[in-house]
Amino acid sequence: MSREIKGIIVSRLIVFISIIIIPVITFLVYNLTDFFLWFSEDPILTFWLIKILCPFVFSVAWLYFLILFANRFSQSLESMDTTIRVVPLRLKFFFGVNALFILFIFIFPLITPLVAALSFASMAWRLTRAKKKSWEDNNVSFGTRFSMIAFILLPVFCAVCIMPVYLSLSVFLWRVYGYHY
Repeated sequence: MSREIKGIIVSRLIVFISIIIIPVITFLVYNLTDFFLWFSEDPILTFWLIKILCPFVFSVAWLYFLILFANRFSQSLESMDTTIRVVPLRLKFFFGVNALFILFIFIFPLITPLVAALSFASMAWRLTRAKKKSWEDNNVSFGTRFSMIAFILLPVFCAVCIMPVYLSLSVFLWRVYGYHY
């Protein structure tokens, strides 16, 4: 059974809040940190690519998947809630904070370009195959394949712009805050 607060299903509220917060956090991360382009020192190009284009592309990618799979995310949250109901609140808090730290510092920045490429390819697929009645049709047209490749080029370009800085940031944070042998 779903948890409700004043008639609002909590898992659906969390998904809705995520849809609002993810673009805000993405733009804040890109605008508050001092990212640079490894191939150019032009401040105008850096502004448009780092502060505008990259956060927009990566936000759209996450929003696409969140909106497309909103029901699945909500059901997953409900399932997780029923599974960990017996765990004490102090342990939920401790492990939740650790999981959020690992997710937001190490995992999300590294998988975001992959998610962006997949979501943009999925957008192209849905746009070009929208009139098909059956998804089992194996005849994928050249136009569909071409549009998928064309849609993937933008997130790949953004990933190439950002990935060296992301990797160095992740390595730095792992060395400073991570586990040491």
